[in-house]
Amino acid sequence: MSTKPVFNLDTTVRLVSDLSKKIAQRDKLKATIDNLDTFTIASNEDGDVTGTNKFYRCELTITDDEGNEFVTKNAYIIDHVAQYVNSLCVEKLAEIEAEIVIPS
Repeated sequence: MSTKPVFNLDTTVRLVSDLSKKIAQRDKLKATIDNLDTFTIASNEDGDVTGTNKFYRCELTITDDEGNEFVTKNAYIIDHVAQYVNSLCVEKLAEIEAEIVIPS
């Protein structure tokens, strides 16, 4: 017959705190995935496929800690960045969800 471990209060609080952080991470990842799933790039069929004038209002800006910016309106790049970020979030979501367990 196996006995269940009994956690003291500090261990229980630490466990609940860790689970709470992981659940918050999960919620943020799910929100990001949902946002990216609804991401739309509207097109103007008269535009040049390789140019920046085919797509309206679509812009990607990445700013680093030193204030340097990368800005593009190229829909091909934006679409691939969005897909890549989505796949990273889906992978991380799976990792986080696997860690949300209550020890038995």
